[in-house]
Amino acid sequence: MIKKILFTLSFIFILLLTVPNVKAATCTTKELNNLKQLATNINFSYELYDDTITEDHQYYFNVLAINFIKEFYISDSFGFEYRYDESLNINGIRTLRAALENTRIKFDIYASGNTNCADTKILSKEITLPYFNDYSLREECVGIEDFPLCQRYYSGYIESEEYFLKQVAKYKNDNTNIKNDNNIWDYIVEFVSNNLVLVVSISGVLLLIIIILVIRYFVNRKKIKIKI
Repeated sequence: MIKKILFTLSFIFILLLTVPNVKAATCTTKELNNLKQLATNINFSYELYDDTITEDHQYYFNVLAINFIKEFYISDSFGFEYRYDESLNINGIRTLRAALENTRIKFDIYASGNTNCADTKILSKEITLPYFNDYSLREECVGIEDFPLCQRYYSGYIESEEYFLKQVAKYKNDNTNIKNDNNIWDYIVEFVSNNLVLVVSISGVLLLIIIILVIRYFVNRKKIKIKI
């Protein structure tokens, strides 16, 4: 009798071990597709960690996960894992870790335990952090932030401070000449707009004088032909 009971219990135990995980089995294609759609809304961005000029001219960026929701967790190419935490999500944005400029980071997005597809990899995304241009903090860049060498994230190469100052001076000089030319035309347009009656009157008088002169010219010419 005892042997039968032990045999029955052993059989039930083995049977439980071989039964597939019920939760995993409920990860339907429909739910998986829905998770993929939700995961496409997760984006990654960055913000400068500190814009103080450093001696080695290297800068770090905070990496941001946007639209990070509880249905997912994220793993990055540095081996760090980020679980959803409502206290760390501010307006749907979660600050991850800081990384050095010009770093490429891959993010794998997995379904969390809040779904029936836990630990299933949904999709991957990548970002590349830009170079920070510390010349953009220079006083010479005030007012000309649209000039490429004064933009915060400039991908080109500024060979030296002398080169930077020379290019800035040239840009300012070229734009000053353009502004002066524009100012002249702006003045003319403004004058005409403010003195439209006067301008029309003068134009009418000048036109009348031209017509009279043309008529006199042809009359005198006709008289000369008659005399001949």
